Amino acid sequence: MLSRWINEYDENYKEAFRGNGNSAMIELENKVLKRRINKLENQLKIKEEFEAFSKKKNIKFAYFAKH
Repeated sequence: MLSRWINEYDENYKEAFRGNGNSAMIELENKVLKRRINKLENQLKIKEEFEAFSKKKNIKFAYFAKH
């Protein structure tokens, strides 16, 4: 057990002794959620840009008018 701890510390001292893996799972979940937020923000930006463009060019689509 002690030799494993020594090896973990030697390989990556910043990540050694992190507990029962809970913090690693939380960090992974945070990364996934940040990616999802980024994707949704990009989709919203595209939608807003399209709406501004369509108003400027007076483009009307029945599908977009409903949503």
